[in-house]
This record gives sequence, structure tokens and C-alpha cells, in this order.
Amino acid sequence: MKTKVLITIALIFAFCITFKTIAQTGAAMNFDGVDDQIKFPNSTMGAFTIEFWMRTTQTGPAVTNWNGGNGIVDSEVTGTANDYGVTLIGNKVAFGTGNPNVTLTSTTIVNTGVWVHVAAMFTSNPNGEMWLYINGNLEGYQNLGVSSNARNIGGSIAIGSKRTDLAYYNGDIDEVRLWSKVLSTCELQSTMGCE
Repeated sequence: MKTKVLITIALIFAFCITFKTIAQTGAAMNFDGVDDQIKFPNSTMGAFTIEFWMRTTQTGPAVTNWNGGNGIVDSEVTGTANDYGVTLIGNKVAFGTGNPNVTLTSTTIVNTGVWVHVAAMFTSNPNGEMWLYINGNLEGYQNLGVSSNARNIGGSIAIGSKRTDLAYYNGDIDEVRLWSKVLSTCELQSTMGCE
């Protein structure tokens, strides 16, 4: 019986070695700042976390509102709308929502050519709250004070530009994740380095 088990284990081991799958490593999406973008359908979200790694030397527009920046992950709509986005303004990351129009800006300079992890979080209930994390550290928080509308506008989400096909991002983006909940600080810090 022991011999049969050992032979079976040896065959399984040999099969796994012979037919192993090798994952691609070190790959990221590169955006040229001219016309590169990825779009996918948007859905209604009462709570979400957008998380990704970015590397750029680009300087965004010198504005204070998120919707004037270069789109990194964006679902912005012109006018008053239940939209949101993460953009590059100046040398920092901005996360914002419309209706109410609120912008959180990182304190960390991100256009250094070094990989930076970004997480933007929003919940509509019970009071409407927003968080912006850079490299696992909280850099911006806003309590909207009232229950806010779910983010349900835009039709699509763009990566590498504004959803409106404007304000293109120049740099690398990797490991984009869109969660349908607000991650805790512990969850964020424990998973941000995982592929």
C-alpha cells in the first residue's frame, strides 16, 4: 500500500513539474498620455474601493478639483452628477466625487518615477464618507455629513484617461482592483502587495 501511495505522489509531482503554468511577472499597463485608455462598464455602487499601483513622471494640470486632472481611473460626467474619479493634479493624486463635489488630495508627491500604491474609498451611508490612501497610509478623509447618493452615473469607467476621452495619463498602471466595499486599513495593508 505504501508503494502505491508513493508512486501516485511521484506521478502527481512529475505531472505538476511537466505542465506547470508560469505567470507573467513584472508586467504593467503603459499609457502614452496621447490616446491610450481602457474602458469597462460602470455599475451603481453605494460603497467601493478603487486600488492600483502607478508610476509616472507626468505633472497634471495645476487645478484643485479632481475633475480637472489627468484621468487615472475615472467615471466623470460633465455637470452635476453622481460621478467619481482618481486623477493626477499637479504632482499629487486627487480622488473626488460629484454631487456633492468633494476632492481629497494626497500629501505625497507621486510623479517621481517610483511605484506608488493608491486606494480611494467611498461609502454613501450612513453619513457619506471618503478616504484616500497612498502606500497604505491615510492621506485624506472627508465625512460628507449626510447620506450621499450612490455613484451611478457615467456608463463606463476609464483607466488611463477621463471617461470623456480627455486628459490622458502618461505612465504605468498595474493591479487595478475595484471592490464593492470599503476596505479596512488592515485589509488594504495586507493585500496591497499581493498580485
